Amino acid sequence: MTSQTTIPDQHIRRSRQVNARRVFAAGVTLVLTLSATACGSGSKAGLSSSDFVKQANAICTDVRAQMKAVAAPKDVAGAATAYGELLKISQAGTDKLAALNASGDAKTTRDNLVDAIDAANTQLKAAVKAAQAKDEAGLTTAGDAYSAKLQKLTPIATAGGLTECVPQGGATTDTTPVDTTTVDTTPADTTPLDTTATSSGVQYVDPTSLVTAWDGQTFVSLNEKDAKALTDSLASNPSDPVKVVAAGALDVTDTASKAETLVLFFELDRTLSDSDVKLFLGGVVGKATDANYTTVGSTAGVTYTTPDGLSSFATVHATTAIIVIGQDSGSVTTTVTGLFAANPTL
Repeated sequence: MTSQTTIPDQHIRRSRQVNARRVFAAGVTLVLTLSATACGSGSKAGLSSSDFVKQANAICTDVRAQMKAVAAPKDVAGAATAYGELLKISQAGTDKLAALNASGDAKTTRDNLVDAIDAANTQLKAAVKAAQAKDEAGLTTAGDAYSAKLQKLTPIATAGGLTECVPQGGATTDTTPVDTTTVDTTPADTTPLDTTATSSGVQYVDPTSLVTAWDGQTFVSLNEKDAKALTDSLASNPSDPVKVVAAGALDVTDTASKAETLVLFFELDRTLSDSDVKLFLGGVVGKATDANYTTVGSTAGVTYTTPDGLSSFATVHATTAIIVIGQDSGSVTTTVTGLFAANPTL
């Protein structure tokens, strides 16, 4: 007995779940302004509406072409391979889409588009798992659900002028299982860097080798791709009075709630005076209207909400600036408290 599943020819995926991806994107957006805004040289303007449309369409065109090149599977094992390849291609495309410096209506379009893609991608990952388990019914269900979710991109992309991001159908294939071959779907580029020099002159330092673990949460350093994105965003303006010379980041996961936070570490080129710390933190906070200089646990700093609606806490200790970003204030407080309790000399 055979079943049919649809493999779309256009799709972009995120490297992580939507919340985790937004946390990291917010972190990179924030560090883009660390040298400029915090040190007084101004921030970068977002893309114009026409430039956003042009760049987003180019990303979708490239992803669609790569996906069309993926061979259509003839069986369940082949479906696992095909869906896994789609995930790999999609990751690069969505990272580019999420990184577009959009503002206003364009930003709303970008965020809505990525959210819709993420919902579809949940079903795509389910399809990979079903194919690996030789679950023919599960593969069909996940494939159909994926296609249905993907179609929700159509009104979003159309309204935003992103004609190349509108799904355009797919190929129907026989998924009758003929063997038990499974596919390794471990995401690429998951090995964290230890210390790597970059074109920006900023080194990435793996914080896992420097930070003591604490109870209730686990952490990993960034993968190579995200580490490069972080350090590349930190190129200093020659006129900046304070420069970042090294950076590191931890993806932190709470064991009980599974909430994710991002901890950013920046090694500055000099120790800041008390007045400079205030200026630096004021620049990090930017236009946030809820900035509150307070103490979290035993650590003094400033809490605020990012433009993307994420909760944040920033502090400066001697030559090190530390910023914690999460979906809500509770998860940020838990991470800050645990981090500094286990590492009081940070």
